[in-house]
Amino acid sequence: MPILLAAQQKKEKSIKTFVEIFQRMALYYPSGMTQSTLAKMCHHNLQTFLLIQMGVVECCTWKQLLLQGKQAEEIVVRVWAEEKDSKLRPDKSMRHN
Repeated sequence: MPILLAAQQKKEKSIKTFVEIFQRMALYYPSGMTQSTLAKMCHHNLQTFLLIQMGVVECCTWKQLLLQGKQAEEIVVRVWAEEKDSKLRPDKSMRHN
């Protein structure tokens, strides 16, 4: 079980990839935990910026975790794109008329 607690999602890994890796680890290192508890543990080990987007909704199944994770990743990509776009656009106060 300590291995599952220590498993953290890396920046370059998608939620889908991390969940698949976590599920394989859970099979390889049996802990006696229910699937619901394992899904919650996996959820807890996601990157912080994704957890913020996912909010406090509880994920009790792998399917819920994957669905909410995918939505969070899409939101993060949109936010980053908007921030990047706003940095590239000149500020209105800087424009000369």
